[in-house]
Amino acid sequence: MVKSFFVVALLTGLNCWAQKSPSLQLSPQDAARLILQQGYKAKEVNYTYQALALKPYEVLTAYDWKISLESGLEKDRTENFSLYGNDPDIERKKTVLGLSKSFLTGTMLRFDYTRTSQKFISPVNLIPITLDTATFTLEQALLGNFFGIADRASVRAAEIDYEATKVLRVNE
Repeated sequence: MVKSFFVVALLTGLNCWAQKSPSLQLSPQDAARLILQQGYKAKEVNYTYQALALKPYEVLTAYDWKISLESGLEKDRTENFSLYGNDPDIERKKTVLGLSKSFLTGTMLRFDYTRTSQKFISPVNLIPITLDTATFTLEQALLGNFFGIADRASVRAAEIDYEATKVLRVNE
């Protein structure tokens, strides 16, 4: 019984092994097309040129809106040998919020809002002081970047460089 089981299993295994898997027939044109589209060299060329597409965007990031926030705390403590008592301790808080934008015309626009608060901490309570300041700045380049000539040239150079890499990619 055990021998017949092994014989049946052996014959079944040989039968499965003897069956051929369906083969795939490729013409030389299909093989060449697959190599050119999906080969390692094709992938390498595609990845290289995808990385080069970043350059025009890097140049244009200089002209994005920028926001900045700056905050600080300062404490002054004074000790002296005065007979009239202690000088007040001073606590200052300063916050600056800024918004800026550069343009292709060589113009830079900036708006800053600053709030400075000063509080006296002492035996004698003094009135706290708060100072708010708003600043608007407009700058225009007049010499080397006369009304944005250099800015526009750098953007155009990045675009031309990217177009040239597209042509080189087709050749590779």
